[in-house]
Amino acid sequence: MEPRLVPAPPGRSGPSPARVPARRDAAPPTAALPRALIGLQRTAGNAAVVTLAATRNPASAAVQRQSRPPHAAAGGTSPGPGGTFARARTAAAYVALVREAESRLAAAGVSAIDDRIQVLSGIYYGTDWSLDYEVEASQTRNLAFQAYTTRAGPGADPRPVLGTSLYTAIKESQDVRHPALGTIDAGHLIIGLNARQSWTSRSVNVPTQGATGLEITTWVGDLGGATGQLARRRLRVPSTPASRYFSGRRGTDYGADSNLEGDVAAYVVGSAPAATGPGQMAVPPGGGIAETLEVYFTAAGASTDRATRFLEMLGGTFTGPTLTNRGAVEAAMAGKFRDFSRWYMGIRYGPDVVRQINTLLPAAAQDVAVEFVDWLLARIVGGRSASGGGSASGAAPEPDLIDKALDLARSWGL
Repeated sequence: MEPRLVPAPPGRSGPSPARVPARRDAAPPTAALPRALIGLQRTAGNAAVVTLAATRNPASAAVQRQSRPPHAAAGGTSPGPGGTFARARTAAAYVALVREAESRLAAAGVSAIDDRIQVLSGIYYGTDWSLDYEVEASQTRNLAFQAYTTRAGPGADPRPVLGTSLYTAIKESQDVRHPALGTIDAGHLIIGLNARQSWTSRSVNVPTQGATGLEITTWVGDLGGATGQLARRRLRVPSTPASRYFSGRRGTDYGADSNLEGDVAAYVVGSAPAATGPGQMAVPPGGGIAETLEVYFTAAGASTDRATRFLEMLGGTFTGPTLTNRGAVEAAMAGKFRDFSRWYMGIRYGPDVVRQINTLLPAAAQDVAVEFVDWLLARIVGGRSASGGGSASGAAPEPDLIDKALDLARSWGL
């Protein structure tokens, strides 16, 4: 008998035995959602994450800075159905692991791409068996990731189907190398593809957070966090540049290359060449997720226009390699960074810090947006912008209701 997916253990959120996949665009448990959104302090793939204390008020929970868990030695996992697998260190090896996982899932009756991408995403985020939960042990984070990707639950535990060895190999393959792209955060990529499957996640802003679930699990989560940290540091060192939070190939936090490459890939993989926004992932005829990743990673030239396509999905317009509306693109980015950073910093450090940095956030958000656009243009052959570069290329985001409320509270001495 072929192994079958099993439901989550009693007492945990999960589908009934008769229904393996969770329905897309169904709301997560409403009573838990506010706490879930408060409890999620970091977004997909960032190296420093929050640990929430078991208190009645998650907003007052202590936070702790942690690193990504160390990888187990290659080949050191327990054998599962079909053999022993090792952590993928290259994009090509990662594609092979995904292909094997899809084969086993299909044999177990998980035939829909939407359901298979949820299983893969759940290996990294939003489930009791995820890499994130291994570090955090936080159900509130699980619920928040389910909310951002608009899943009604974690789905079923795939380990009986994948086997311990394959499951562990995929989980430990968070960062993989590519000869042209450098290191790519596979966790960002996969959760982004999961979010793209839902119209709500890719189209509707999360209240008070300024961005969609897709954006928060990818680039806005990374760079909104960077915005808040930049503003906080500027309280002490006003001259701190935004480039401090773009660590290139050296780091895994915020605007590190691996994070941003994963974010861009989450939008471009399986998208139409002329797509004007992130849509559902399209797979090659007769293929699956692995073949879609393979096109991006290994097909000649498939990823060379990734930055152009990503910017176009964000509203950028080009004449040849020239971005003609840089100011407008940066202003839109900056508004999202500012809004998400207030939530991010409020949860991590408390409302007093938000009050202290609020007037610094618009400029910090704009400077982070400039750095991000510079990063993207550097990945376009001959890439440049009609307005040049620098913080003067776009306007800082306009004050919103939260700004006005904080100003009013300040005027009242609160």
